[in-house]
Amino acid sequence: MSKTSRAILLVAALMLSATYFLPLWQIQLKAPQYPEGLGIQIWINKMTGINEGDLNKINNLNHYIGMKTIQPDSIKELQIMPWVMRGVMILGIALALVARPRYLWIWLAVFAVVAIAGLVDYYIWGYDYGHNLDQAKAIIKVPGMSYQPPLIGSKKLLNFTAISLPGSGGVVAMVSFLIWAAVTWRLWRQRVNSDRRQSKPVLAPIAAATLLTLTLLGCTGSQPRPINYGSDECAYCKMTIVEPGYGSALMTAKGRQLNFDSIECLVAYRLKNQTQDQNGWTNWVSAVDAPGTLYSQDKVHLVHSGEIRSPMGAGLAAFTSTEAADAASSEAHGRRLDWTDLESLIRQEWSIE
Repeated sequence: MSKTSRAILLVAALMLSATYFLPLWQIQLKAPQYPEGLGIQIWINKMTGINEGDLNKINNLNHYIGMKTIQPDSIKELQIMPWVMRGVMILGIALALVARPRYLWIWLAVFAVVAIAGLVDYYIWGYDYGHNLDQAKAIIKVPGMSYQPPLIGSKKLLNFTAISLPGSGGVVAMVSFLIWAAVTWRLWRQRVNSDRRQSKPVLAPIAAATLLTLTLLGCTGSQPRPINYGSDECAYCKMTIVEPGYGSALMTAKGRQLNFDSIECLVAYRLKNQTQDQNGWTNWVSAVDAPGTLYSQDKVHLVHSGEIRSPMGAGLAAFTSTEAADAASSEAHGRRLDWTDLESLIRQEWSIE
């Protein structure tokens, strides 16, 4: 998962903190005798009138129809909701930091369960107040009439129009959910596309035959297997590798393969492990113009630019031809690099001794 994706997920989770300062839901009542309108706001931990005194006015009106008095302090859900929202927010922050795409669905599921539970509870609360009327104390009695506000939308109740809609805090929470869902969907699509490329029926037999041939020739130690995007972990930064245009690999002389989510992580790993015997180690990188395939370092052309959004932010990309590299370098106002320049760049920018 890229730094940008993690940052967006963190922002989405932290957006839920707005629900502590903004109302989650509101019910407006409009009638000719109240041109300024009346209303109730449901917060995460309290219930108030939209305007000062609205709650008392509504309770006074309710006694005419035998409805129970609305007493916010008696509603237990208002004591529970702050803890529930805090749990959802902390879970989101933790999952964003862990950066495992497959776990992002958990937050969406938990959020959806909490949201549905809240709506169901709100419906039950409205049903109880709107249907269980004290007919003995009611002054206005309309046979068969109930006064449950709509779950969402508007509804005519005698000469009042009740309008039930999310408050500003509820809107922020929904935006948070949609942002998280968009990032999760994008990462999932990247993994699906990667799996499809690797499972093409025409290429699979060829790859198997090639692997068998290399095995017979005793050359398997120098050829990397394809990276499993969306599940393989970067050997340097430990993040899940998701972008096929930047995945890289290192093959040791003994045939061990280490995968990386970017060229910069591959180079940093080698620089950090200079005490090891690196004879026979080979570098393999994916090209932006041919994502998903690993090329030997001498088969690609490197470009560095601050406008290139490589996974770990070093601005590095590889291309399969000099023409493509030159075009990308010109368009992104960058420069071409050889492998020596690349090591110097990473050593300096990442402060590797």
